[in-house]
Amino acid sequence: MCPGWVRTGILTSARNRPDTEAHHQSQYATNSQNVRAEMEAGMSPSEVADHVYNAIQTGTFYIHTHPEHKDWIRARMEAVLE
Repeated sequence: MCPGWVRTGILTSARNRPDTEAHHQSQYATNSQNVRAEMEAGMSPSEVADHVYNAIQTGTFYIHTHPEHKDWIRARMEAVLE
């Protein structure tokens, strides 16, 4: 699964973190208005579920919910292999 922005509560998930792990809070999740805006404008979880269902039905292993991100994914994977 290679999802793009999805409207979830992940940016507020720190509320579930034990107090002993509070120092691991991500600066991106709490400080970036851009990230919050992207999340709010993201794909609905039910639409992601449709992608997953269709991929299972067709035997597709990698699920790209946002094909426009493929160039970024390709560049990242090439960097990993270097």
